[in-house]
Amino acid sequence: MSDNTLEVKIQEIPTVELTEKQMESRLSSLKKKKRIPFWSENPNVLFQTAYIGEFFPVEYMSYEQKLNAVSRTVIVLTLISFAYSQKIQVVGICALSLFLIFLMFYFHKQNN
Repeated sequence: MSDNTLEVKIQEIPTVELTEKQMESRLSSLKKKKRIPFWSENPNVLFQTAYIGEFFPVEYMSYEQKLNAVSRTVIVLTLISFAYSQKIQVVGICALSLFLIFLMFYFHKQNN
């Protein structure tokens, strides 16, 4: 009987060493995200195809993106609620909610 053994070759993974300048360059490119405006500056941002699916704020979003996402959710829930109940109070609650979201943006902008 012969002993068949399987030889496994471990390939050495090359390490990448970056200079300090290269690391700073990569960090600055990561920090240079495209600025997405709040809907009070550009209301069309709520309906742009690139952002139309953002309904819930997540960690990686900017503050403006998070508020836009909450605003989209409020608008969609208002449309659904109004279609179901046909009560004008639903539209009033939407307007009040969007106004409060705007105030959050305004005071956040004032503090920064």
